[in-house]
Amino acid sequence: MNSRILINLEALNQSYLPEKLLHRDKEKSELTNNLKNFINTFICGPCGSGKTTLVRHVVHNLNKKLAIAYVDCSIFQTTYSVLKEIIPKSELIFYRSNYELIKELMKHAREKRFIVFFDNFERVKDKD
Repeated sequence: MNSRILINLEALNQSYLPEKLLHRDKEKSELTNNLKNFINTFICGPCGSGKTTLVRHVVHNLNKKLAIAYVDCSIFQTTYSVLKEIIPKSELIFYRSNYELIKELMKHAREKRFIVFFDNFERVKDKD
């Protein structure tokens, strides 16, 4: 038998996003509908079941006019760092407290609706 292993090295990269997401049409449709209608949605499942890929695939295909923030809480583990990731252009400004960040976030929320994805949120160190 003449067989060989074909490997797409790009698929091994953590940022890889497949062109098609197989067997997830119902979930894609439901998540897309929820996001377009600004319905809070919680996605849970076992590690490696495709939760992050589903979200990234839907976000990639959404209208680019929506303000979207993706926060990987395994990297940003404090309330301060999570808030800094959500607020547009906050990396250019120094804030002294979470309170200042929340005030800024509320100001942006009054101006424009936006979508925030928290991945690995169980890794946030300060739960308040």
